Amino acid sequence: MNYLYGGWNSVNFVEFFPPIKILIFYLGGKYMKISIASGKGGTGKTTIAVNLAIFLKEKYPEMSIYLIDLDVEAPNSEYFIKPQHIKEQTAYRMIPEVTENCNHCGKCSEICEFNAIVNLPDNLLILPELCKACYACIELCPLNALKEKFVPLGTISHGDFFTKGKSDKFTSSEDEHKIKFTEGRLKIGEAMAVPLIRQVK
Repeated sequence: MNYLYGGWNSVNFVEFFPPIKILIFYLGGKYMKISIASGKGGTGKTTIAVNLAIFLKEKYPEMSIYLIDLDVEAPNSEYFIKPQHIKEQTAYRMIPEVTENCNHCGKCSEICEFNAIVNLPDNLLILPELCKACYACIELCPLNALKEKFVPLGTISHGDFFTKGKSDKFTSSEDEHKIKFTEGRLKIGEAMAVPLIRQVK
């Protein structure tokens, strides 16, 4: 079963919800977000999102429409719409890195509420899969022995797709048929989807 959430100018999106697609419409100075979500694959999230975007663009050509695929573990909207003008950027997330100033006092391990730091007698072990990048360990270390390290998280892609295809006869009124598209794609083996979803939003 799919769930649709929508409202004018005020929509609360829960980033911890299961795989989700978002449509954003701008018209007459107002905007609406529609979130299409389901906890199960194959229920038609992409089909609904893509067809609804195309239907509304054809019905209201003056409306600005954005299709955002936040199903970062398996985004598939691009296979339905074949976007053009793709621009891709790498997304990163922060994890702490131990410096030579560390004396293994254990303060950072005590502070971390996610058990991402293990203080051993002769080593400080960072568990990236558990780190939520809250910066508490870096900010509160009495010796400033931790520093930021940014690791690749995935990619964010931006592009356009056209409801009637892009050809010479549509050049003069291209915006009437153009829908903006954005997707996040999580790096294979990466366990943390939420930081990428935040960046795509």
